[in-house]
Amino acid sequence: MIALSYIGVHQIFQLALAAHEIGKLETLHCSLVDLPGKWGSHLARRWHAPSLRPLGWDSLPPERLIEHPLPLLCHRLYAGLTKRQRGDHAYSNAWFDRLTARALHRSDASVVVAAETCALHTFQTARSHGMQCVLDCPGVPVRFLDAQAREAADELGLPTPTPANSSLMLARKRDELAQADKILCCSEFQAQQLAAQGIPSERLRVVPLWADHAFWSAIQPKPKPTGSPLRVLFVGTLSLKKGLPYLLAALTELGNTVECRLVGTPSSEMLPALARLPANCNFAGHATKEQLRDLYASHDVLVMT
Repeated sequence: MIALSYIGVHQIFQLALAAHEIGKLETLHCSLVDLPGKWGSHLARRWHAPSLRPLGWDSLPPERLIEHPLPLLCHRLYAGLTKRQRGDHAYSNAWFDRLTARALHRSDASVVVAAETCALHTFQTARSHGMQCVLDCPGVPVRFLDAQAREAADELGLPTPTPANSSLMLARKRDELAQADKILCCSEFQAQQLAAQGIPSERLRVVPLWADHAFWSAIQPKPKPTGSPLRVLFVGTLSLKKGLPYLLAALTELGNTVECRLVGTPSSEMLPALARLPANCNFAGHATKEQLRDLYASHDVLVMT
């Protein structure tokens, strides 16, 4: 049997669904989910949060899901009261990790799948019970991203960006990688970066991220009027790490031959740049999945970074 855990969503619910479909799902430890008898179902009546209904959530058996809501809710409350960045998850994730580790003492699973930043104590307990440890490791290593951001800042004459992770979180990620028997990566490039850090290639497995084909296949492209500018769309965190200054420089050079829309949440170092965007670029802020589907249909090019 397989036990899984993560404080957030990402693809842990899809991995749990895969385990359920082969009859091997023991438990999924999560924060909140909108299923009968769960805290998430009560919150969903008052709080619109897509994370309560991640891809595949409604195909999972409620009795197999165990919620640990307090770490996430306390993190959100603390971040709201102190105006602290929500990206600082070191303490809430460690709290969630300990709760999952405690529950594993009563588990009969032979395999534990835990996502990065929530796996350290879980793996330590799993190993003490002879379980195999699989780390779901989404995203390119932050040391690489931080190095790229510093290089870009130097080239563009911008202030040195704040590291993506605290020293505490970096240490946790390093120790989780060391504890894992297998590591799930979302791309070959990420696997190469981990291998460059000394992770043996036989421990790495590339599993591309899941997608809701039924939802996104409903996109009907909207034709571009003859002679109108090329319609460019950027979706994601508006940050130096995403290369936003390079996109803005290109838009300035291209002038009225293109028009660009920026969709997402800006990082602090990009706020001055957003205040003086080129005339052919506009900032649209956050968008829901439904709004994004319409935006994809009405643009010609999606900028991926």
